[in-house]
Amino acid sequence: MRLVVLADTHGFHRQISIPPGDVLVHAGDLTRHGDLHELRDFNTWLGELPHPHKLVIAGNHDRICEEVPELLPELLNHATYLCDRTVVIEGRSFYGAP
Repeated sequence: MRLVVLADTHGFHRQISIPPGDVLVHAGDLTRHGDLHELRDFNTWLGELPHPHKLVIAGNHDRICEEVPELLPELLNHATYLCDRTVVIEGRSFYGAP
């Protein structure tokens, strides 16, 4: 299993060359200001990536994730959002907490 792990992209995710892999993990600070439009753009970008599994953990800049947690399944529909939870992929456990 090949993991691709990144963090602190602060809205500049489209300027990063992402290598191939099985699981993409974004470990926080995906937005600059925690705005809704930033999260939507990030989700669209995730949908363009070929990784079969995508995991997202919020960082301190991602205040939108705290403000509207009930909307995250819709706003991050191209990833699994980890907030104090574990997901198992191919027999391996991944835990995330903001």
